[in-house]
Amino acid sequence: MTNLLPPSLIRLFAPRPPLEYIAPISRYDPNPNATPLPKDPQRISNRKKLRIPLSGVASTLELVKQQRADSGEVTDDIAAETSTSTFTHARVTLSEIALEARKSAKAETKRMGLETYSPTTNPDATPDAYKTLFLARLPYSATEQDLHKEFDMYGPITQIKLVRDQQGKSRGYAFVAYERERDMKAAYKDAEGLKIHGRRIMVDVERGRTVKDWKPARLGGGLGGSLRKPKKAPEPVESTTSMGPRLGLA
Repeated sequence: MTNLLPPSLIRLFAPRPPLEYIAPISRYDPNPNATPLPKDPQRISNRKKLRIPLSGVASTLELVKQQRADSGEVTDDIAAETSTSTFTHARVTLSEIALEARKSAKAETKRMGLETYSPTTNPDATPDAYKTLFLARLPYSATEQDLHKEFDMYGPITQIKLVRDQQGKSRGYAFVAYERERDMKAAYKDAEGLKIHGRRIMVDVERGRTVKDWKPARLGGGLGGSLRKPKKAPEPVESTTSMGPRLGLA
């Protein structure tokens, strides 16, 4: 069918000339299209043919001891080094051993804490537990003056106990004691989520002395998370009215 095309179009379908042969860089091959020669058997590695069985180092150790004995050196240190060699575990086994040690230490700390936990005999506690408000998740930069400024509006305060560590740094929770129990209840209902230094805090009653057999989180108790569960969103009510056919008005 191409014979029906004019010569100007036939030239477009003409094959291109073959690529010019260029000799390789590493060596010159006079005939690149020739069949390659088989590999020289003498140049093939005998690595796969040689199968040397694995053996221990006991014979080598005896040979070294014999050579050192022939040269007049003491060979007792070699036996001492081999006899006092330490046994090492695998990395996974070491991590498992460390994990078990941490679990045992944590369980021992918890057991000792349960034996010594007695909030009713705490000398640093507030006078009346039913008038005391517990504050949690406080910013570490907050001071007693900041807490007094925020919670003084609910009623007169008798004592503010901001718990600190041995270095004097805040541990993030405190106790506020009011003169009247109703003031504590008002603060408990209203101060949840109050922001102090840009951080929302949590409030609760002092459960250590008011709730029987209550324990803090470090001893396996506590409430954990938010103290007050969020309210569930109201479920959508299905409409009972049925929509009839639309009537077109002329």
